[in-house]
Amino acid sequence: RTRSCILPRPNCTMFRGSRNGAAALGLRLVGGRTRITSISHRAPARVFPVENHDPAVGFLMSGYGGGLVSGDRVGLELDLGPGATGFGWMQGSTKVSKGNTGGVCQQSITGQIATGALLVLAPGPIVPGAGSAFSRLQQFRCAPGASLVVVDGVECGHAARGERWAFSSYASRTEVLADGGSDGAWLVDAKALDQGSAGLGAGMELGAVWSVVAVGPRAGEVQEELTRVAAALAARAVARAGGAGGEDLPVLAGVAHMEVTEQAFGREDAIVARLSTEHTDDAVRILAMCMRPLGQEVGREPYANRIHAVQSADPWVAGDVTQTYNVADHHA
Repeated sequence: RTRSCILPRPNCTMFRGSRNGAAALGLRLVGGRTRITSISHRAPARVFPVENHDPAVGFLMSGYGGGLVSGDRVGLELDLGPGATGFGWMQGSTKVSKGNTGGVCQQSITGQIATGALLVLAPGPIVPGAGSAFSRLQQFRCAPGASLVVVDGVECGHAARGERWAFSSYASRTEVLADGGSDGAWLVDAKALDQGSAGLGAGMELGAVWSVVAVGPRAGEVQEELTRVAAALAARAVARAGGAGGEDLPVLAGVAHMEVTEQAFGREDAIVARLSTEHTDDAVRILAMCMRPLGQEVGREPYANRIHAVQSADPWVAGDVTQTYNVADHHA
């Protein structure tokens, strides 16, 4: 049974202002099934429960208009009780625009995960527009035996309009803390990008950067798949456009690199993976493959619904439409 309630404003100074939004969701295991026990949101942040995908509760992380503008400050608080399973995703990417007021767009996600619980967050990428600035902090406090899979991605921008890494700044930090401990985070994954980030790709023009943090016993199969896919990509050396997938890899349109830190920070059940791709669609295909084991845990395979073709399409080239796409040539 679901009940709505008004939860207290998160104790964070970033939520003071007129464009501040907050959402909160509580999940508990009731009668062997995960149920929503509390939910609230305030614009421009929104959280939508969707149909149950046993044994998990699915929820959409969203906003108004599908994007954020400079000065927006949004936060999400998640609380999972013992044995509960939650799966959060977005319907697409999150566009970040500069807006008229300037300033940094800030996002905060905090999670409390009890013993035996599993939280999966598999959102779409952040797509920052020219001149925009974005900052995100994600903090998860995990009890012993808790599990967590968090995906975090950013794309180069509005490439169809010729905007590639034209934003002012992008920063994202994910921290995992021990429940009940006074010490700081035992796992940190952080990245900061700016207009010079196009040169970060080794031997390629960087299109997207993603990271995956997988912690706990219920994330074990994802950890194994991340390690396998990273090794397969490395063995392929250079994933050339149109090349055969091989090694049970998807067919890619360009170059892709993945690095994995196993047994992160002294924990055998923790892994951090970094993925960089030349083409943005390739990243989604690789992530969908790595996340497949979660289908049994959450009732659906993350990112699988974003794949609608056998292989990634060639990237759109900014410029005159008549020069880049000839209808007669393609529909003779």
